[in-house]
Amino acid sequence: MTDKAVPEIFTDGIGRYRYGGGVVRMDLISASEADEKDEKEAKTVVTHRLIMSPEGFLRAVSTMNTLLNQLVKAGVVKQERQQKTDTAGT
Repeated sequence: MTDKAVPEIFTDGIGRYRYGGGVVRMDLISASEADEKDEKEAKTVVTHRLIMSPEGFLRAVSTMNTLLNQLVKAGVVKQERQQKTDTAGT
């Protein structure tokens, strides 16, 4: 165990994401103040970039799905079901 504090990073979400060179890259974004010219919408800025192997990405997705299910079960978030379009017979 280490005595040093682990740095924490807050993000408002994931902006651009891509796969290339054998790794997954995801830009972590945060909302910034809207400038005076365009007060309607807040802008987002890239604050960090998360880079991981495809295997690490799969483990992260699995972990996030587990957490999402726990949040849904606790009533913290609602998970909207996507409707499947039945195109048979059209």
